[in-house]
Amino acid sequence: FELYSEGDLTDDFGVNYSEGHLGAWLDWAAADLRRWDSGRHPISFHVCSDFYNNLNLRNIWLRDSLHYVVGDAYYPVDRETWFIDHLGEYAAGMTPVFGKPLLITEFGGSPSGGKQARVLADLHSGLWGSYFLGLAGTPFLWWHELIHRRDGYRHYHGFSRFIAGADRGDPAWERVAIAAGGDGEPLLEALAIARPGEMHGWVYRRDAMIDYPGEPEQAPENTGVRIEWTAPETGRWRASFLDTLTGRVLGTEEIGATAAETVSLELPAFRIDVAFKLKLQEAAR
Repeated sequence: FELYSEGDLTDDFGVNYSEGHLGAWLDWAAADLRRWDSGRHPISFHVCSDFYNNLNLRNIWLRDSLHYVVGDAYYPVDRETWFIDHLGEYAAGMTPVFGKPLLITEFGGSPSGGKQARVLADLHSGLWGSYFLGLAGTPFLWWHELIHRRDGYRHYHGFSRFIAGADRGDPAWERVAIAAGGDGEPLLEALAIARPGEMHGWVYRRDAMIDYPGEPEQAPENTGVRIEWTAPETGRWRASFLDTLTGRVLGTEEIGATAAETVSLELPAFRIDVAFKLKLQEAAR
C-alpha cells in the first residue's frame, strides 16, 4: 500500500517534513492501516520526479513504519540516458542507504515523455534490468497507452516466461560478472546473477536499449557472439537460450566445467538481445 502518491506536491510539504509533522503522520497512518489490514501488506509513501528526491527526503523511508522504498525514475529529456544505466544508479544509490525493498512506480523517458523508440527501450531494459539489479519488482511504465498502440505486451510476455518458477527473493542470488562480445559486433553488454547450481543472464545490444527498433524482427542479426563466465562449481552444466520477446527457446547446450574455470560459450544468433539460464546437471563427486 502507498499511504500517499506524490506526497511532495502537497501544501507546506517542506515545512512538514523538516519539522517532523510528516513523520508523525506517517507513523500514525501506517499503524492505523496495519490495524485494519488482515493481509499485513507492506506500506510505503511516494514522492515524484526521480530517485534523487528519495535520497534528499531519506528520513521518510528510514522510519520503521514504512517497509519499502518507492519513487519515480525519470530523467531529463535533453540528456542522452540509457535507462539500464539509470536503473543501476538507482539500485546502487538506494540499497545501501535504506536497506529495504525498492520499487519504481513511474518511469519512461522524462516526466513529459519522450520519443516512442526511447520509451520502448526504457520499458524493455526496465523489465530485464530490474530482475538482474535486484529490485523488488518490475518498474511500472507511466505511458500505459503506448503498450496498446505499440504491442508492448510482448515485452512482458517474454520476460514472464523467463522468470516463471524463479525464486528471485532467495538471498543466495548474487550479481556476477560475465563478458560478451564477438568479431565485428556492435557494443554488447551483459548482466548476470548466480546462486549455487544456477546462473541467469541477459546479453543485449547497447544501441537498442536507447533506441528500440520499430520492427524487432527486422533488426540486424548478431552471430558468433560469445560469453565468458566463471564456473562456480565443477560438473556438467546445461545452458538454455531464450528469445526475450517470445520466451521461445533458441537452443540448448551441455558443457563441462571446473570450479573457477573461465568458460567460453557461443550464443545462438539473436537480433536485439538474448537471455540464458545455466543449470548444474551433475556435480563432480
